[in-house]
Amino acid sequence: MLVRQVYLLIAFTLLHVTGFCQSLKVDHVIAVVVNIDEAIKSYTEKGFTVKKGADHKNGLTNAHIKFSNGSYLELMSIKGEPNDEIARTYVDLLNDGEGGVFIALSGITTTTFQRTLEKLNIEYETKIQQNWTYITFEPSSGIAHFFFIEYHNYISEAKPTTQHKNLAMRIESVWVEGEIDVKYFLDGIGFESRKDALNTTGGRFITESGEIILVSNKNNHQYPRIRAISFLVFGSSETIRIEF
Repeated sequence: MLVRQVYLLIAFTLLHVTGFCQSLKVDHVIAVVVNIDEAIKSYTEKGFTVKKGADHKNGLTNAHIKFSNGSYLELMSIKGEPNDEIARTYVDLLNDGEGGVFIALSGITTTTFQRTLEKLNIEYETKIQQNWTYITFEPSSGIAHFFFIEYHNYISEAKPTTQHKNLAMRIESVWVEGEIDVKYFLDGIGFESRKDALNTTGGRFITESGEIILVSNKNNHQYPRIRAISFLVFGSSETIRIEF
């Protein structure tokens, strides 16, 4: 009877983690650029459809490369006086160099994600805005380049916006700097880890909207970074890879 109870407990735990993992996913990746117009031109020349964003009151401006599964790459820049905490964070990141700076996760409720972080003893900060709630981590932490977002009102993109001349369909892989603290985080929130022959420090973490691949932090950036992103190409086994 005891053995059966233990078996059922293990089975329930595996089902819980698997279900959680299937829901949590890569939402988008953010890269900072010096000049948003030049970045839009560069990505357009690479065959992407780039949707221009807006010049925000806090001094930020952005553009998006979106896909039909809801994932996207966001280009972020400064185009005005940075007058809030978010904008000043991007100023610091841009001063540290262009490139990938954040990977956002989504797919579950904020409450569920908070409970998981508390079980893992990971400190976090929750910020509630009109259109979304998001969870961030201390800049000094090894997972500062991750954040979680829950949308209050999700609006699907028009089809032409998610169609690209280069036939990119969705995010396939994101290369993320990270050591044992990032692995602890990704394992803890339920992503499946697969060791392979890739040059990684923690293997591959599988999500329904793209995999996360850990690589060593060998750059001179002050904060951990997103090193590369690849996109699945329709009708091909090849991918489009962007190095940051």
